Amino acid sequence: MVHRLVARLAPDMDVEDLAHQTFVAAFEHLAQYERRARFSTWLCQIAVNKVRDHARAIRRCPPQVAVDDCEIMDCDADGVHIGPERHALARERSQVLARALAQLPVIDRELVVLHYMLDQDYRTVAGVLGISAGAAKVRGFRARRELRRLLMREALSHES
Repeated sequence: MVHRLVARLAPDMDVEDLAHQTFVAAFEHLAQYERRARFSTWLCQIAVNKVRDHARAIRRCPPQVAVDDCEIMDCDADGVHIGPERHALARERSQVLARALAQLPVIDRELVVLHYMLDQDYRTVAGVLGISAGAAKVRGFRARRELRRLLMREALSHES
C-alpha cells in the first residue's frame, strides 16, 4: 500500500527510496503511534509527508541529470506474459494518468490516489490529509471530475 501510494505521488526514480524512508520513519517513531487511528492511516500519513518533503527539496535544488526510467516488463500483475504491444499500451496509459494527476493540486492528487487507487475510505483519507471526512468527500468528487476532464482533453489531443 505504501509503495503504491508513493508510486502515484513521486517520480519513478524516487519511489523505492521514499517507501523505504517511510518505513524507517515509522519504525523510529513507533512509540508515538496513538491507537486513535488505524495503523495504515498513520503509515500513509508518514508516506504522504515524505513525498511532500521530497517535492519541496526538489523545488529548492532540482536534479541536474534526467534519469531514463525505461523498464523492461514482460509479465503483468498476475504473472502472465505480455507482448511488447500490450506493455507499450499499458505504459502509455500509465503515463497519461500520471500527467493528468500531476496537473491536479497536490492535496487533490493525494486524495485521488488514496481513495480511488488505494481504496481507502474517506475517513482514512481525511485522517491522512488532515481534513474532515466531509471535506474529503467534496474534494474527492471535484478532483475526480477534474481528472476526468483532464483525461478527456488528453485523449482528444492524442487523437488529433
